[in-house]
Amino acid sequence: RQCDVLICTAQILENSLCNLDNEVLDIGVFTLLIIDECHHIQKEAVYNKIMYRYLEDKLKRQKKNLPQILRLTASPGVVGAKKQKQAVTHIFKICANLDANSIKTVQDHKHELQKTEGAQEEHGGHRRYLMNNIHAHIQERSNSEFGSQGYEQWIVEQENAGAMDTNRDLRACALHLRKYNDALLISTIRMVDAFNHLQNFYVEEGKKEDNKDNLLRDTISIYVLHLEAAAHLVFKSKENPNLETLQEAVPQGFRSRGIIFTKTRQSAQTLWQYLKAAGMRAHFLIGADHSNQLKHMTQVSGSPCMLLVYQKFRTGQLNQLVSTTVAEKGLDIKECNFVIRYSLVTNETAMARARGRARAEDITYSLVAMEGTGVVERENTNIYRETMMHKAIETVQSMKRDDYLKKVNVESRETIHERGTKERQKKIKSKTVQARDVIFHCQHCRIINDMHHVNVQENFK
Repeated sequence: RQCDVLICTAQILENSLCNLDNEVLDIGVFTLLIIDECHHIQKEAVYNKIMYRYLEDKLKRQKKNLPQILRLTASPGVVGAKKQKQAVTHIFKICANLDANSIKTVQDHKHELQKTEGAQEEHGGHRRYLMNNIHAHIQERSNSEFGSQGYEQWIVEQENAGAMDTNRDLRACALHLRKYNDALLISTIRMVDAFNHLQNFYVEEGKKEDNKDNLLRDTISIYVLHLEAAAHLVFKSKENPNLETLQEAVPQGFRSRGIIFTKTRQSAQTLWQYLKAAGMRAHFLIGADHSNQLKHMTQVSGSPCMLLVYQKFRTGQLNQLVSTTVAEKGLDIKECNFVIRYSLVTNETAMARARGRARAEDITYSLVAMEGTGVVERENTNIYRETMMHKAIETVQSMKRDDYLKKVNVESRETIHERGTKERQKKIKSKTVQARDVIFHCQHCRIINDMHHVNVQENFK
């Protein structure tokens, strides 16, 4: 209460609104709430939980001292809608969840806005890396292709299964498959980096003094021989044509400044190494890796923190950032005049967010895509959905105000009812799980005859 303006994450606000220590913050103490990226009001999202409390206070408890709410988003999206009617329904659902009395878009200054919405360019090329040998040691088989998100998720499931069953052979196989999968992703940029990635991994594995991983220790030497045999082919291989296309897509000139978005942390670092070797003032910008398979920026030796990289980009010491989706939100540099997405396509909302990072006039937005992967087709689908979304918004805006408010009120009450039902079911389910029945498993712990324990008492030091 000592501050006039409070800036916080949605989760911090939600924690304060449902504080278990009975020091509950009432939402009525605020006079204005500004919800950024308000399209994240789906299902169990934090914004949805906050607005559920707000709607309960307004519609059920008839409270009057509630804050005014300003909701902001670059794109509400259409969440996979295939028909215009479905897009309109989605827009109405968002408006109801946000209790929005109206929906506003740029009208008076459309011409100025269009100056910062660059035309799209598309390019192509492809690479492939093979890995099958380790699967011989695993009973389960993945239905997903190597290098896909589905395959990476399958690897995580195998790691978890190995930890739960104390099956270190399975865990070790999953670790090696993860490294090979990483190499597959890296090889779509440069084969030499994929080779170095695997070589460094096996060097580190060779240093471990652990006789319990006998299954793969017996075969590591075989893989190393395969790597050495492939090394001369790697270093003689032609440069990825996509990289040449990427260089062509980057606007030339000392004042040029832009962001290259890529799918994974590995590819961000690989692209950065390539651009740096080409004499460009670039750096990567990545977040934390919760799987601990790749260190984030503050952990990489000699790497500046994200804030320092951001400041250097803002002042012009760096003119290119290679980033994962971590930079799609909140990175606003008015001098930024180009955005390139390197084999990265998600949905229409992310496309609008990425494009919006470029704030200068006459910006360029490019997609460098690998031929035959369907990336360009998915981007075209996103463009179609974005057009459909704008038409849906116009449809909602053209409604009579009384009809609009009536429909939003009905949708809001349905949301409260659905949410209340889910909360009751959740409480019933939580009561059926006893704390003594919960077992934690660690992927890397070395348990000897169940004799290792953790003492959680505060007075034990």
